[in-house]
Amino acid sequence: KLFTQLDNHKNNQINYTEYLAGAMKVKNHLNKAWIWTLFKNFDLDDSGFITVENLQNAFKHYNVNLTENDLKEIFKKHDKTLDSKISFQEFQQMLEEST
Repeated sequence: KLFTQLDNHKNNQINYTEYLAGAMKVKNHLNKAWIWTLFKNFDLDDSGFITVENLQNAFKHYNVNLTENDLKEIFKKHDKTLDSKISFQEFQQMLEEST
């Protein structure tokens, strides 16, 4: 089944380009899974969003204290919809901007 999905030219061979395309799809999937796992470490109440309280509690858990100013700056920069919470999409975007 995997071979069939990778063989775009349907010639019973997987060329280098097809192999790379398949590898990139897997890498992208793994990256999203890793980002989702990381997101869930902050979304402590399982609401689907990271709130100021979530962020404070998550960092306290790791013995990192954020000031109120730090929190305001994080949300000012990454809460694109200005709804006082960070969605998974906003979180993913934040990580992509930092790399």
